[in-house]
Amino acid sequence: SIAFACALPVVTWQIADLCDGAKSIESIVDAASAPEPPQAANVASELNVLSAAEDAMTAAFALLANDASRAVRSGYTRAAAGWNAVPVGPRFMLAGSAIAGLLLGLLIATFMPFLASAIVTSVGGSILLIEAIRNFVALIWSQQFMASISTSVLFLTFIGIALAGIGLQLTLAKRTSKVTEE
Repeated sequence: SIAFACALPVVTWQIADLCDGAKSIESIVDAASAPEPPQAANVASELNVLSAAEDAMTAAFALLANDASRAVRSGYTRAAAGWNAVPVGPRFMLAGSAIAGLLLGLLIATFMPFLASAIVTSVGGSILLIEAIRNFVALIWSQQFMASISTSVLFLTFIGIALAGIGLQLTLAKRTSKVTEE
């Protein structure tokens, strides 16, 4: 479901030809990775005022809670900045396609569990195969040659290997079920 929820907005973006994807992704990454303004660290000053009755665990928990809340606040701020960098027109289309992808994945997982497992293993296997091929080719050719391969070639290779994996699994599953029935 998560894979469909991630993949369907990308497919929607490409099919609908919403705008220059590379420029939009660059602006989203820039917005999401912009440094946050420094905040005043008042927990350290609070810890200096601790009374003798408070123990070290309370101070450590206060520090951890402050760090955790700062991390959550930072993640929320970065996600909001990335969402605001998405062009206004396709925002709801992308959110709707992510929800549709999630529901499609849940539908497949619920009513077709064998197909769902075949999809998961073939996609995972294709990622592993592409990485293995990439590492093998990197031994033969230079890293600059690997960097010059376009992303669409890698994406089409990934899809081709995944479809071959699904076809192989479904073919072998039918053959195995016929043998067990006889």
